[in-house]
Amino acid sequence: MAGVDLRAGPVHLLIERDANGIQVRTLAASAWQFTRHLVAGVTLYIAFGELPQPHEDINALLANHLAAGRVIDFSSTGVSPS
Repeated sequence: MAGVDLRAGPVHLLIERDANGIQVRTLAASAWQFTRHLVAGVTLYIAFGELPQPHEDINALLANHLAAGRVIDFSSTGVSPS
């Protein structure tokens, strides 16, 4: 937290508890918005659609959440591929 300069403008933080204790990470605004949607249970389709386009890091962002164990469950709406 000491590295956060509040005079620099808005700061987007991901605060989580893991095996090493409480971790605080800064996120880009778009990554924070996407994470906020996921935590709120918004569908991936809508969460992706809310990101500014183009967003080249979306695959890495989702992979990071999955690898870190932040996504613990998901469901399918039953939509079959065309």
